[in-house]
Amino acid sequence: MAESRALEPKLLAALSRILDGLPDAGPTLPGLLAFCARQLEPLVPDAHSSFACAQDDPRALVIRTVPDDPVVPLLEGVILVPNSSPILSRLEAHEPTLVDLQEEAICDAMGTLATSGFCTLLLVPLLADGQLLGTWNLASRRHDAFGSAEIDLLRHLGDVISLAASRAHLQARVQQQTEQLVESEKLAAVGRLVAGVAHELGGPLQAVISLAEVLARNPERDDRLESANRILRSALRCRGMVHDLLTYARKQPHRLEPVQVSDAVMDALELDRFSDVGEIQVHLEKPDNLPAVMADAQRLTQVFLNLITNARHATPQDGRPGLVRVQLEQVPSSASKLELPRGTAVIQVSVEDQGPGVPEELHEAIFEPFVTTKPQGSGTGLGLSVSKSIVLDMGGALYLDTAFSRGARFVVELPATNRPVSSVEARQVSAAGGLRILLIDDDREILETYEVILSLDDHEVTSCDRARKALEILESDTFHAIVCDIRLPDLRGPEFLEELHVRSPELADRVIFATGDVVNDATRAFLASVPNPSLIKPFQVEDLQRAIAQVADASPERD
Repeated sequence: MAESRALEPKLLAALSRILDGLPDAGPTLPGLLAFCARQLEPLVPDAHSSFACAQDDPRALVIRTVPDDPVVPLLEGVILVPNSSPILSRLEAHEPTLVDLQEEAICDAMGTLATSGFCTLLLVPLLADGQLLGTWNLASRRHDAFGSAEIDLLRHLGDVISLAASRAHLQARVQQQTEQLVESEKLAAVGRLVAGVAHELGGPLQAVISLAEVLARNPERDDRLESANRILRSALRCRGMVHDLLTYARKQPHRLEPVQVSDAVMDALELDRFSDVGEIQVHLEKPDNLPAVMADAQRLTQVFLNLITNARHATPQDGRPGLVRVQLEQVPSSASKLELPRGTAVIQVSVEDQGPGVPEELHEAIFEPFVTTKPQGSGTGLGLSVSKSIVLDMGGALYLDTAFSRGARFVVELPATNRPVSSVEARQVSAAGGLRILLIDDDREILETYEVILSLDDHEVTSCDRARKALEILESDTFHAIVCDIRLPDLRGPEFLEELHVRSPELADRVIFATGDVVNDATRAFLASVPNPSLIKPFQVEDLQRAIAQVADASPERD
């Protein structure tokens, strides 16, 4: 009994460690039980600790957590106490129960412990709101391992574990219901958005169709260039809406890499030149040699394009020249809204307009989905919400400068990085020309469009509409670049790449995936798992040229 009394201070110390460590034990019940087991097992070296959960109706106790002990072959999922045993009623009455395994091995689990040389088994009840959740089980090879003082202390310790288990169960249910609520709210938002998006897309698509018909009927018109530019402007508007929706749904694959913010701003200004918002000038102020930030270049461009477009729309057109001011600068972390270590540099980009500003009552809500200051029918109200989500994913901040009084001033802040920007130049493929390119897509219209585009750069193009046919071509021929759709009728993109790795590993690195199937979880996971470049339809000519240049540069066959 002296050894039994010596156990009491050790148990008190273990109780203190468990109470201190419960917040870090994790929100799941298995994680919690495993944490408690690690703290308790060293107390009685010759004891075997496990946990059982009450399940089914009528209730039975089933082993759920066991230590990794090759000597004791006790397995998870076996019954510890059957529903017919009177032991259950004592446990439900909050009474720890000591079982003599040599006389009362009433099930397979107890029989396994008895066969392994254990004499006694202490079942400590775990209750929540009067209901039996399960038991904490301590098996010992000594008959006098647990005295009344230790049993009483272990019962209180079991109560602590029960409370934590209840918290874990409640937290899991709250998280599950929150996720369901978010998804249902997102679906409801998409439903509310359908009519507005149909209206928004209808205009530019009508322009594309009508202008294309005009060119087809009279290909010798003098205004062909202007018509082509108007078609491009309308198509880019449609693409922007699609990208906004995909980003809002978080279905667009992205990767963070060192990016020059000034490059993303310049790309946004290049796209903004297709805007039809009157005579509004954009003035850019940027210092040289700003450090890079960790970002997704395409998404960051999307943020700046949205802010610049909003600023142009907000600037009044009253006959006087309007001005939008974009300013880049490096500031210390103490001058930003980001919580960063002292001395960290922050790249700050502000976009200012000369409009009426954001009403005070909307200062807090302006970044919520479907909140907009534009006239009804002039926007979906997703732009700022999507932009803030993008910037937050990059570890930055997007906010409205409420102290600015001469219009509206939106500010993007991103922490600087010392990592260098990739030195690979995104040069046009046309500079080299004469590349051999294989196109794989089951849409004949897309293939014909690719062929026309690439022929302008004097490339030799082979196309096919089936992946297996492409594999046959590749058995006897080679190419500098392979542009492949993912959703093909006979063999999907991942399977095609796998086959190519087996047959011609050197060609697998030259595959560029082009797809519009970014809502599919499997597609997004695949694109994120491979190093191959990917193009998200719809994309522009320079995107295709840039990807081809990337894989062709790595081709040993290139002259």
